[in-house]
Amino acid sequence: MTEYWTLFYSWIVSNPAAATGIFISIVALAATIFLAHAARVQNKQSVRPFLNALFELASENGHDFVELWLSNVGLGPALIDDFAIHHAGKAYRGDAALNLFTEVLEDCTVFVLKPNGAIAAGEKHMLLRIKVHKDGLAMDEIQDFLNSEYELIVNYRSFMNQKARYSSKNHEFLLPL
Repeated sequence: MTEYWTLFYSWIVSNPAAATGIFISIVALAATIFLAHAARVQNKQSVRPFLNALFELASENGHDFVELWLSNVGLGPALIDDFAIHHAGKAYRGDAALNLFTEVLEDCTVFVLKPNGAIAAGEKHMLLRIKVHKDGLAMDEIQDFLNSEYELIVNYRSFMNQKARYSSKNHEFLLPL
């Protein structure tokens, strides 16, 4: 084995220009691979969606409404994989989620996200609209009631398949870059 290293060393000594060229080529290849990886990570970050729920007070025809919106404040579209409302240890999806609120709250409208739907970057989707009565609960009380009794969970992903879960309790990305 040592005769190979001796032969390699003697070749380097007798051909320094060729050895330097090979070394520079290897360093350039390593730099190209590193930069390609960095560009891929940057591309993934530049299209990552980020969902956030927010409450708004709206007025229409002299009536006040509390609205719950799901907003995509990230940079790319959020592709919806699953949408559920958890209450008392049970998950409600689709029509069951619609009925969950209409049975408890009067004068409310529920909009359910469907799997395989999407929310574009910078867009928001209304989830719930509740009419505020003069003698009923105030906006803060409605918000506190919804936050304490219900948990909204949305599983979504970017179009580069970066999975994330929005929960009204916490928000987590399921896959690292």
